[in-house]
Amino acid sequence: MDFSKRWKRAELIPIVKPEKDKSEDVLKYRILSILNIVGKRLKEVLINIINHRVYSTDFMNNNQYEFT
Repeated sequence: MDFSKRWKRAELIPIVKPEKDKSEDVLKYRILSILNIVGKRLKEVLINIINHRVYSTDFMNNNQYEFT
């Protein structure tokens, strides 16, 4: 398993829906997905660095609006 896949793994926690009793029926549960916070923050930092570099050096054409 490579580095990025480890940070994208989520811990799934089943939570009983309001006004439902606990049972084996899967439809009575909501799933809470908890991702690694370090992976989330690193992704945000890298995106900000890349965007800053691209837009501050005029790497992209000013008329580029799609696929940015």
